[in-house]
Amino acid sequence: MVINTKMEYTHIMNFLFIGLQILILHQRFPRIQLFQFIIGFVFGFLLDVNM
Repeated sequence: MVINTKMEYTHIMNFLFIGLQILILHQRFPRIQLFQFIIGFVFGFLLDVNM
């Protein structure tokens, strides 16, 4: 797998970190925190647009 852009790297790291949060916290993981996926996607997209 080749990562070509900062957006791709940001998405992979975002999914990894949120996945780890879910694994560590299990039932204590607040569902509202799933919005991190949306924020991470927008942040990665904006990084690519501005670079």
